[in-house]
Order: sequence, then structure tokens, then C-alpha cells
Amino acid sequence: MKLRGKLISSFASVVAGTLMVFGVITYHTFAESTKQSLNQIVNLDNTQLVLRVTAKFNNKIEKMYQILSPDLMAIMSQTIKGEEAGHLLRSLASQEPIFHEILLYDFRNRQLTSLSDKSWDPAILPILKKMVASDTSQIFTLDDKLYLLAFTAAGNGDVSLLVEVDQAALTKLLRSLLTINQATLYITEKERPVIPAVFTAIEGQPAPVEYASIPPFKAGQQHLDMGDAGQAYRLPETLFGADLTYILPNSYFITNLVALKNRIITAMFVIGWCSLWVILILANRISAPIKALTKSTKDIIAFNYSNELSLTNGSDEIGELAGNFEVMRKNIKDLVTKDQLTHVYNRRFLMHLFELAVLKAVRLEEELCCIIIDIDFFKKVNDTYGHQAGDYVLAEMGKVLHEQTRDYDSSARYGGEEFMFIMPEASIQKAWEVAERIRKAMEERVIIYEDQRIKCTLSMGVSAFDQYTANTTEKIIQNADTALYQAKRSGRNKTVIYTTDLSGTS
Repeated sequence: MKLRGKLISSFASVVAGTLMVFGVITYHTFAESTKQSLNQIVNLDNTQLVLRVTAKFNNKIEKMYQILSPDLMAIMSQTIKGEEAGHLLRSLASQEPIFHEILLYDFRNRQLTSLSDKSWDPAILPILKKMVASDTSQIFTLDDKLYLLAFTAAGNGDVSLLVEVDQAALTKLLRSLLTINQATLYITEKERPVIPAVFTAIEGQPAPVEYASIPPFKAGQQHLDMGDAGQAYRLPETLFGADLTYILPNSYFITNLVALKNRIITAMFVIGWCSLWVILILANRISAPIKALTKSTKDIIAFNYSNELSLTNGSDEIGELAGNFEVMRKNIKDLVTKDQLTHVYNRRFLMHLFELAVLKAVRLEEELCCIIIDIDFFKKVNDTYGHQAGDYVLAEMGKVLHEQTRDYDSSARYGGEEFMFIMPEASIQKAWEVAERIRKAMEERVIIYEDQRIKCTLSMGVSAFDQYTANTTEKIIQNADTALYQAKRSGRNKTVIYTTDLSGTS
């Protein structure tokens, strides 16, 4: 895998892992917060419901006492009966919620008196005695009837009202006050429901959970997880001493969590998408300079030293590395391609260029010429003036080649005092003319070395590429060398073009 791919995969893995961990932590954190908020909502709703129901009942009970108060003692002594008692009962029954039966309970004498002629259930009296003794719940059921004991200050606090509450009316009242959608409410006394389940019927909502399926609450426990059945809540606030139990289906809780999950997924997608572009930009910024460095090294390996590395302006470590590499590339170019004495190409690099030129000439059927140059009597120069003088002459020869050739003609030191250059897209006649221009320039040049005047002449051989007889570097050089040999044999200081007539003279 390339460095860019590794950087992208590494960065993407880190970002994805970070987002995943962040998402999980956020989800569970907010899920727990949602549970706590739900507890607070249930608690608040329970408190409001109790206050409203209690206020409504107390208001009705107070009105009932106001009606009964003038005749309270007469009723207890049973001096008011028949039509008068019926009139009172009708007046009281007109109050909301509807009370089916109204009785008066005398704490001191433990006496129960009905406002109507109907007889009351004798089982009520023992229950009232226990309720008064325990001083806990004010509500109880008997034979599917719901009774409420309402304490009052009338009769020095010795007399209270016992009313049979219309369960349907109470259920309707509770349903109207229940603000939590999908919630089911039970009013329980000693772990028994005193009225049927109270819930708001919503299309698609499952049926209310049976109270018998709710696990028992431990002392002080307010919340129970019932699995698929939902969440159960029992709070400290009671209604007339009876416990209130809320059941919320999982769908109520899951709806909030699904909304939370969707928000987290959306946020992660947006962050991930933005992070992907940041990753791509960072990976490209890191890998692009390295990619350019890699390409430059491949160019050097392929003897292509013409492409400069354009990363030297960076102020970071990669920019510094690129700058140093560019300096090294230029030094390598000179070391690998140039002859350090004459500053023309060396033989090794020339042969590489020659191979490329021949391949191009073969493919495009272009002209290509080769010139081999030899300095006449160069050994005599060394023997007469010294080897340093000979080196100076070779350096002057390099200058002449630079002055007399085109930029894209490749001249090189072939070995010793021999030079060669190749001329792409040049005819044999044009190559001869250039060779002659070089020969005359060298002949006319006066080389002064340590106050000594040195004159040198050149012998040259010129050959041309031919698709059939001279289509390799070896053959072209061999033909040029044959022509050079002929120039030296025929008196030196001249240029000879290779012809087939010379093939037998080497």
C-alpha cells in the first residue's frame, strides 16, 4: 500500500474509532440523562395530579360540609329522616364527582349514620376502625365499591364523611389530568388496585399492563425495569394515602432514544464527512512532496536530470529535505553526467542519450548523425608542455564544443583526447558543416598556458544513422571511427564522412 493510502487508512481509522467511542459515550450519557429526566417528569406529573385531585375533592367535600353543617347533629340523632334526608342527599349528590352514597361516621361513639333509608354494609365499620387506628389511607374498596373517608372539623372533629366515589367519574378525572402520553396509572391500596387502570387510549398503543404482572416494589424503591413490559414508577406522593403506580411502555422511552440516536448518527456522519476531506487534504499534503521526491529519484536512476524538484520553498522539514535533495540532484547530475575537466558529458551518459536517440530515429525514421573528434598529436603536447598543459587543452576543447554546437546536440568526452557528439534531426551534410566549423575554430584558437602558446588541430569522422546498415549505436560509432581513422591516415586536421568505400580501410 502506498504512503498516501496508509495515511488515509490510518487517519480514517483513528477518526472513525474516536467518533465511535464518542458516539457510544454520548449515547449512554444522554440515555442515562433521559432516564433521569423521565423520572423527574413522572415525579412532577404525579405531584401535580395529586394536588389537583386533592384540591378538587377537598373543594367538593367542603361544599358538602357546608350543606350538612346546620343539620349535622340532628342527622346524627336521627331526628331528620325521610324527605328531609332525601333532600340533603340529592343536594350532596349534585356535587362533582358524584357520590353514590353518603354516610356520617362518629369517631367518639364509633357510629355510622346514612343520609338515606338504605342500609349500609356492616363490614364498613371494622374497616373504618382500623383506618382510624392506623391513621394511614383514607381510601378503601369493599365489594367493588370505592369509599373515601373525609375528615372534618365539624362536631369538634368527632364526625367525618364517608362517601362512595363514582369510579367512572374518578377515572375520567384522572385521565383528564394525566399529562404523560402512553402512561398507565394505577391507584393501589395495600398492593391492590382500587379502580381500573387509567390510561389515554392512543391508536397503535399496546393495551395497559395488568397490575398483577408488575413485580413488587421494595421499600423505598421508585423505579422498576419490567423488560419488554416497560418501566414502572412508584413515587412517595400518595393520593388520599393510596399509592400511585405509573407504567410507561418501552416505546415511550425508546422514542426519545431513537431520536437521540438519529441525532448522534447525523452528527457523526457530518463530522465524519468533514473529517474525510480534512484527512484527504492532510494525506495529500504529506504524501505529495514524498511522491515528488520519489519521482525525482526515479528520474535520476533513469538518467533524466532535466526535471527540477519544485518543493524548495516549503518552510517545514519536508521543504528543507526537498531543498537539500535539489542541491544533491544538481551535484549528482554534474558528477554522473559531466566530465569534470571539460564540462561536457561523460562517455557513460552520452551512450545513454545515444541509445535513446537511435530508438527515436528508428521509430520516427528521423535523421541522426555522430561525430568523433581526435586532437592531433595530443601525446606530443603532454610530452612537450606537461600533463597539466594537456588538461588545459582538453578544457579548451570542451569550451569550443559548447560554443559551436546546438543546445540539444549532445557532446561528450569519449576517452583520452577523443570527443564525440551526436546530432539529432541533422543530415550528414549538416553534420559535416558543424564538424568543419569546430575544426576551424580549434585550428584558429591560440591556447596560452603559462605564457606558452599552444596550437592544436582536430581530425574528425562523421557517420549517419541508416535504417538498414547502421541502425545501432555500435554500428554508427564504428562507422564514425572508420572515417576518423581515414582522416588521420590522410594527413590529419580534416573531416571525413563515412562511406561504404571506407569499410575496408579500418
